[in-house]
Amino acid sequence: GGAQGSINTNVFGGTISNAGGGTLALTSAAQLRLQGNSDNTLVSSGASASTAATPVVTVGSGSVLNLNASGSIGKAAVQVNGGTLSVNASTAATTTSSIGGVTGTSGILNVAGGTMQINTSGQTFSGTVNGVSQGTLTINGAGQANKTQSFVGATVNNSGKTVVTGGATLQVGSLTQIANSINNASGGLTVTSSSTLAVSGGTNTLTSAVTGSGTVLLSSGSLAVSGAAATNSMIFNSASGSSMSFASASIGGLAGSGAVTATGPGLTLNPSSSGTSPSFGGSLTNAGSLTLAGGTQTFTSYLSGQTGMTTVNSSATLVLSGGGVGGSATVNNGGTLDMTSASSQIGGNVAIAAGGVMTGTGTGTSGNGAIGTIGGSLTNNGTLNAGVAGATNTALNVNGGFTNGAAGILSLMVAAHNPSSPLINVTGTSTLDGKLYLNYAGLSGTPTIGDFYPLIYSSLGYQGDFSSFYASSDGNASGSCASIAVHSSAWKDVWQCGSLYFAELVNGNNLGIQVIAGTDIPEPASLALLGAGLLGLGYARRRRQSV
Repeated sequence: GGAQGSINTNVFGGTISNAGGGTLALTSAAQLRLQGNSDNTLVSSGASASTAATPVVTVGSGSVLNLNASGSIGKAAVQVNGGTLSVNASTAATTTSSIGGVTGTSGILNVAGGTMQINTSGQTFSGTVNGVSQGTLTINGAGQANKTQSFVGATVNNSGKTVVTGGATLQVGSLTQIANSINNASGGLTVTSSSTLAVSGGTNTLTSAVTGSGTVLLSSGSLAVSGAAATNSMIFNSASGSSMSFASASIGGLAGSGAVTATGPGLTLNPSSSGTSPSFGGSLTNAGSLTLAGGTQTFTSYLSGQTGMTTVNSSATLVLSGGGVGGSATVNNGGTLDMTSASSQIGGNVAIAAGGVMTGTGTGTSGNGAIGTIGGSLTNNGTLNAGVAGATNTALNVNGGFTNGAAGILSLMVAAHNPSSPLINVTGTSTLDGKLYLNYAGLSGTPTIGDFYPLIYSSLGYQGDFSSFYASSDGNASGSCASIAVHSSAWKDVWQCGSLYFAELVNGNNLGIQVIAGTDIPEPASLALLGAGLLGLGYARRRRQSV
């Protein structure tokens, strides 16, 4: 059963077995010291200890429980009611003593050296936490059913290191509670991947370096990040109603739905350093640059206050899932910009550099191309995958000119045999060059003679033409087509792709592709008449999509 009776001053070097799940209580100024090697442990194997939800050790008023060297209580939770729970290793010690969570409204948790590891069990301690600069307080959630330890309401005088690891969450009322630890010259605060430092309110500042790639969660109040703290791999998650500000920062990413302000030259996000893909749906005020350096960052709200340039660099993906940015955007070599919703928006111009990609929910044999609105012009020297014909709200609307450069690939993804609206609507002039891909991976069967695919509506007409044409079911360049030298005022080109023939038609503001039979290709003298007839057939089906 459980340990019974009273214990006065004792030094213990063996194992206390509490297999019955009872409680070991230290009262009336009693002292119990567990010390020696790692086998000197109070073991609790009862049902309550396996979950570590109910304290099995109580340290009463005036009592002391010392964990010396590697003395531990395993996963048993400790209730400190006016007494002291202490790790009394030397300040130079590297040993670790562990407990299964700490609770209580009074008393002292003391780290006098070595490491005290709290294996989380959903406990709240609001007494006093002391620690010397050479000590380490570790909040560990690995293997624990409940991964939270709260110090909300506690007086924290710990000047040693604080480590949050194993997917644990350390809850504090404000960062001032752990300021001494954060400012430790040896690297005071570490939050590892999948772990969280949760701040529940107040006016907070963070200026000292933070290590790790976990999350700082602000549920209310404010947080200002600057100085050495502004360069880290952390995800900063702000709840609705809270606010964060960053001065010339480079961080792991943004999450949550709070209000974020960036000052200085700009803000750099690199989710690849955190190993996560954060999503942010709040507001961002930033007149400087916004750079995505790696990994995947999603915006679900329109960040109209991001008026500076947004840049997506190599190995980075910016997903605008109903969200967007207010300024212009550049997609560099190896970067990807995903516009996945009809409400996705970029307020300014968009430039896709060689090797850059702009798409939607997918490419190749599945998914949609880019949809939504670009407030300025669109220049493509990389790869642009646009909409799915025949579906609703799938157009990419460009409120300026469109240029497909000599190195640009325009891949248009069709999923219906005779869609009624174009994939790209342009309010300015469309200047065409480079490659045109017709990707019919989503089509039922293959293109059929008589099919007409409206591609672009350009309010101010067209200049130039595509240099080559491809048609395939895999979204790649496997379907290279040969140009047939027949031209008229109606047909810009005719391309032979295996047994299929595709005529590129332009009539005023409209550009599309008609599937024709080889026998329909006339001698040059009769070409103009046939072209006019095909235009009438194709564009009678077309109704311009309002933008």
